[in-house]
Amino acid sequence: MSLIQISLTSFFVCVGLYFQLYGWQFIEESLLYHISRSDTRHNFSPYFYALYLAADDGRSVFILKLGAFIPQIILIFWLSIRYHRDLPFCWLITTFSFVVFNKVITSQYFIWFMCLIPVAQTTVNVSFIVHNDFHSRNFSRLLRLGMIKVTLS
Repeated sequence: MSLIQISLTSFFVCVGLYFQLYGWQFIEESLLYHISRSDTRHNFSPYFYALYLAADDGRSVFILKLGAFIPQIILIFWLSIRYHRDLPFCWLITTFSFVVFNKVITSQYFIWFMCLIPVAQTTVNVSFIVHNDFHSRNFSRLLRLGMIKVTLS
């Protein structure tokens, strides 16, 4: 039996078991909720403000969500093809892209890609040029200014 068959079998057995116990409420709250979820207030997404302003207009929200999803899926697909030979780095960069371009980003989403950094550490080499004002809170500013460079080994 292949890994895919084992994974699918265990998934459907678990879903079937809990469906028998809890009915459609289980399906809606465990699987379908994330499709329709929208959290426009507690959100780090680049799309949060546009979605917040358009919250009352269903058509605009649909267009914004579709407009956010298309670049996200294209980028993930391209990165998967581009870096498929280096799986740890591919996992890191595709997960990072998924989180960054998601329509809903909350604090716990950052753990999704941060836990992959040690796995991809052999591929990613981060070198720091230390200046007097370097503090951990300035990491993103230094990255933007080019004082930190990320290179692939």
